[in-house]
Amino acid sequence: MGNIAAHLPQAARGPANRSLGRSVHSPAYVFLVATAIYVAALLPNAVVGMPMPPIFITRLIASLSVFVAAPALVWMVVLIGRGRPSKRILSRMALFAAVAFATMATLNRVVQLAILTELGGYIDARFDLYTPSSPANFIEMFAWDLCLGIAAVAVSRLLSEPTETWASRMFAGAGLLMLLGELLYVMTLLKVGGSTIGLAGMGVSVVAWVLGLPAAALCVVIATRPTRASARTSPG
Repeated sequence: MGNIAAHLPQAARGPANRSLGRSVHSPAYVFLVATAIYVAALLPNAVVGMPMPPIFITRLIASLSVFVAAPALVWMVVLIGRGRPSKRILSRMALFAAVAFATMATLNRVVQLAILTELGGYIDARFDLYTPSSPANFIEMFAWDLCLGIAAVAVSRLLSEPTETWASRMFAGAGLLMLLGELLYVMTLLKVGGSTIGLAGMGVSVVAWVLGLPAAALCVVIATRPTRASARTSPG
């Protein structure tokens, strides 16, 4: 009988996936640049001995990079979701998680900078996002680990075309690392496992944020580059 679905009208099979094309390149490049700036923001802090919490200039540059990176990620998720109309539930899950991440991460940084500016560079440890177990730190980890982790895993399931295999794997890997980081963070709050668990959680989260997600974005760019064959068959 063969593949019956292949002989059905397109409307009966559901909406077809569309090629993502170059539309995702812009948010991916913006995110990559913002991540590079975030990493560069650590250099001034390293020069003075890597104090924690970090110095004001590091906080400022890191926060500004988040203000750029977070919307870029949402932008990329929107474009990927539009290209996969057959996976609406996954698209909405990815978008909801990405928007939740961007909202919390951005507002948290705005509040931090507002307090620092008002108090001349000082912030009470209870409200400092770099202080473990503070409310601001909880919001930061919830946004960057749980929400962004869910978004990354959902995006990995949206990238189902043959050319998107590595992008899918990188998003899945980064997402799972972030979710593991959140689990270890919660264990630290519950005082399970001691300081080693906390350090391990921060380690896997940093790997996901600084290496995993940028690698995934780069893989998306590579996967959506036009091939020579497509360039020869394109109109014009």
